[in-house]
This record gives sequence, C-alpha cells and structure tokens, in this order.
Amino acid sequence: FKCWVYERRDLTSITLSRSAGSACGFNQTSESYKAEDGADLAITLTEAERIHDDCPIRYDDGRNVFVDLEEFNFYYAKSSIVQLNKFFLSFLFFLLFILFN
Repeated sequence: FKCWVYERRDLTSITLSRSAGSACGFNQTSESYKAEDGADLAITLTEAERIHDDCPIRYDDGRNVFVDLEEFNFYYAKSSIVQLNKFFLSFLFFLLFILFN
C-alpha cells in the first residue's frame, strides 16, 4: 500500500502525491514528486463535469466539526421554483379556507 496526499486546490482541480514507500514522507505535500520529499509521483486532476452542472455546490472544508452534513438547504433552488411553491401553497390554503367556511 502507498500513502497518498491530496488537496483540492479550487473548484475544479485536485493535486495528488504518492509516497515512495508505505508511509508518507515528512516533507511530502500534495505537489511533491521528488525522492527527497519521500514521493515518487504527482498528479494534477482537472474536473470538467461541473461546467454544465446545475446542482448547488456545497463544499465542507472541515473547519466546523459540529455541522450536520445530512441537512440539505432547499433555498439553493432557483427563485422561480421557490416562488411557484409558495404560490401553490397559498392557493391550496385559500381553497381549503373557502371549502370549510
């Protein structure tokens, strides 16, 4: 097994470095590729899938360990969809009010 050090540099790029042995080198970073750093391979990955992706992007950098990651915030949706839902609910309550009064 090898030790990998990886780091997300920005929204679309990730850098990885593989150790020469089974443990990471003391000076090894995600961009290391030299033997003096304890690494023998460095890779830079560029993601292109998010160019046409309309899904909301949420990135957790791990600073706050108490954040519930399973909680989904629906307010990232487009405003027209949210307004349509509010309009529909208002109309539904109005119809129920008329029917029961």
